[in-house]
Amino acid sequence: MNARIKTWIAMTLFLAVPIGAGEDDFERIVLRVVSSDPTGAAVDRGSRDGLEVGDTVEFFPRQGGVFRGSVSDVKDRTAFVRIDDPKFQPDAGTRGEVLIPRARLAADEPDPDAPDDPDDPDDPDNPDGAGDGSGGDGAGGTGKPTEGEDVEVIEDPDDVRAKDHPDWKNKDENYKKGKPLLAEVRPVRPNARDPKYSGRAYAIGAITSIDSEFDASLFRIGTDILLENLFKRGGRIRFNTEMNFRTETSDQFGVDLLVRRASYAVGGTRFEPVRWEAGRFLHHAVPEFGVIDGFEWSKRNAKGHRFGASIGFLPTPTDDFDTLEDFSFSVFYRWIADLEENFSATIGFQKTWHNGEPDRDLILLKSHYHRGAWDLHGTLWIDLYTGGDDIKGSGLELTQAILQARRRWDNGSGVNITFLHLAFPELLRNEFLPLLAAEIDANRLDRLSVEFWWDFNDRMRAHTHGRIWDDEDQAGGAGEFGFEIRDFPFRRLRGDITAFATAGQFEDTFGFRVTFGRQGVRARWDVLYEVANHHLLDFPPDVDDLIQHRVRFSTQFYFESRWDLSSYVEVVSYDTEINWTLGFTVQRRF
Repeated sequence: MNARIKTWIAMTLFLAVPIGAGEDDFERIVLRVVSSDPTGAAVDRGSRDGLEVGDTVEFFPRQGGVFRGSVSDVKDRTAFVRIDDPKFQPDAGTRGEVLIPRARLAADEPDPDAPDDPDDPDDPDNPDGAGDGSGGDGAGGTGKPTEGEDVEVIEDPDDVRAKDHPDWKNKDENYKKGKPLLAEVRPVRPNARDPKYSGRAYAIGAITSIDSEFDASLFRIGTDILLENLFKRGGRIRFNTEMNFRTETSDQFGVDLLVRRASYAVGGTRFEPVRWEAGRFLHHAVPEFGVIDGFEWSKRNAKGHRFGASIGFLPTPTDDFDTLEDFSFSVFYRWIADLEENFSATIGFQKTWHNGEPDRDLILLKSHYHRGAWDLHGTLWIDLYTGGDDIKGSGLELTQAILQARRRWDNGSGVNITFLHLAFPELLRNEFLPLLAAEIDANRLDRLSVEFWWDFNDRMRAHTHGRIWDDEDQAGGAGEFGFEIRDFPFRRLRGDITAFATAGQFEDTFGFRVTFGRQGVRARWDVLYEVANHHLLDFPPDVDDLIQHRVRFSTQFYFESRWDLSSYVEVVSYDTEINWTLGFTVQRRF
């Protein structure tokens, strides 16, 4: 299909995103990843925000796509999410969302119209209750006078004030029902708040043996620090650096010091609609534009719409994160339909120069729509070629597209439909491994996936995932179906059995995997076993079938001293070859 036709078809689908939404009553809670390991991620929301074990969480990494997981452990202000895709490990700060039934949130709030319970021991208006924990009368905790005690008789049964206590004064005389409880509370401005800091220090290691070679082994040590309100202006200093010991893309072992982020940001709050950030950082307004060494400015107007621009250099995504080769300038505008941002649309443009020569002209279109239990997303990357490109010529090309629709039901079931399109843009910037001109011109991938899960009850879930794809050579498909059981036969235990199959260009695969694990208060462990038959196409009959076995054991420990420790060991047997990996993560949060 002609690339220009594909562009207009995708734009039509993109603009049609807001059509057809339901009315189910859910509250959307936004969260962020605090830390992660190969089995899941810790997030900054917990039981106080309405999260419960089994809730579905979706993550939106900056590289695009949506990845799903389920809450396996909940604390007061944090939770641990087990991610369904074992290949996805979100970075700290990755945005996520969870849909909480409003009925659940309402159940945690007291009913202002409900009558008082005369037998409630914690009711301060109950003369026989404990109220303050002292037993009501302060003598023996029974709420009844002791023998010989001088008791004042109160004529009005509703008046239980002490004789010498000053009259109570209602501080909320202007409160009206339905008004937010903190509506009359003045927010604390930055100059009245103390500075604070947070962050983490971590070490990550993996020793991998592939055919008795250890080229894939690595060791990373780093720190991620956030200083807030240091100068009493509400600013934020973010510093994230990492030392890597690994085999590089040149197949040579190297040591790299990577400064992933070093920036200072001010504004973007209720007090300051103008936001700016300087240093090395991921674009805040349009993260799809990538990491920049430079300056970004944006403003929110009275209706909530945002606009802004950025200028600086783009570090190359290589082992060394080199900079000063690719200069970038971008602008954007974000429109919202209401203050809750249930529907928003963003348009952005990025122009780059590679070593002084004009390079990429990128148009980015992004839309998000939320209504009830529906969430619809669309992001399009459109490259504009102006005639100076040797391979692409001139015109518009849709180089990447992600379109997604998600639906949730009251019982926790849901469906997720995703369309992905990928193609190589023609660039002077070294963003990909060296490619032939024919690969840049013709290589592409179109993939449609449908994921569905059904919760029979609090303990059992069925899940299925199917996908089809089409690239420059052939088409193929894959699918899986399985059952997950929770709290059986003991509480906090979880088991899953899944069958899967793929049909590709070079091989067909069929197999199944079994997982079993337990989540404790301060620890968790998981075991996985997978077996698959790989049928190699166009091979002689005596060597066209290979059996693969995979075993993985992982553990995580969470300490009250804010230390986290996780480790795993994985062994893969492929025909006569045995490969293994031993990995660990140690983290200290502060």
